[in-house]
Amino acid sequence: MFPGDPAEIALVHLMEMESPPQEAVQQLREEMGYNRSIAVQYFCWLERGLSGDLGYSIQSGQPVTTELRQAIGPSVLLASVATFLTALIAIPLGTAAAVNAGKAVDKAALGISLILSSIPDFFLAVIFILIFSLQLQLVPVAGYGNWYNLILPAASLALINSSITARLMRTSMLQTLRGKYILTARAKGLRESVVIGRHALKNAFPPVLHYLGTQAGHMIGGAVVIESIFLWPGIGRLLVESVRSRDIFVVQGCVLAIGTAYVVIILAADLINIFLDPRFEEGK
Repeated sequence: MFPGDPAEIALVHLMEMESPPQEAVQQLREEMGYNRSIAVQYFCWLERGLSGDLGYSIQSGQPVTTELRQAIGPSVLLASVATFLTALIAIPLGTAAAVNAGKAVDKAALGISLILSSIPDFFLAVIFILIFSLQLQLVPVAGYGNWYNLILPAASLALINSSITARLMRTSMLQTLRGKYILTARAKGLRESVVIGRHALKNAFPPVLHYLGTQAGHMIGGAVVIESIFLWPGIGRLLVESVRSRDIFVVQGCVLAIGTAYVVIILAADLINIFLDPRFEEGK
């Protein structure tokens, strides 16, 4: 719930007055429908939203759909690169840990995963800025516009998410390696790299893919802190700024866009799983 009257907040920005006239506040409240019940306001907003009208931003005066269209691209880019890096780190790490279960490689992978999972993403982001931007001066501190700006926020998200993903990959791979078809493949004299690469990975990957899809959906709207630290103009940063300025229509639009993106990504991950998981083939 937003504190304060949305109509009064809108007039404060529009008239640049700390205390707008109460007559104007009452008139705008009636025009915007704030004198109606919450349920009626919700269904009116839903009706407008389904027709593509999410209202106008109090801060900029632009349509909310325009604000969202400008922010969703950077967020999707950041989430895509971070998810790719997560897979690039977690799948080999989890596979190596499972293949060498109980050995030094497994213990080292679990130790790294445990350490990464205990570090908050904002703390890792600050450490990256101190080392790679301020000390080594390899990449800019913050901003948007070229690939150098993407490295630190994507790496911050990827390293944190790869810790849990690697452990999931290890567990899934361990279960797969105990399968009878793996024993059969080894009994046929296939090289271990072929058994792991051709048979085990294909069967161990579906649950990891589903988790990666969940994380990608989470990163599109949930990378609020990372986008704010690196001044990344995504939907998470837009949401934070809209909450600070009590821009209620933009907040509603951000929540709707984040929820929609989350559902679409999870659905896409599940559909890909259907094609990859051999158990669906066996069920045909």
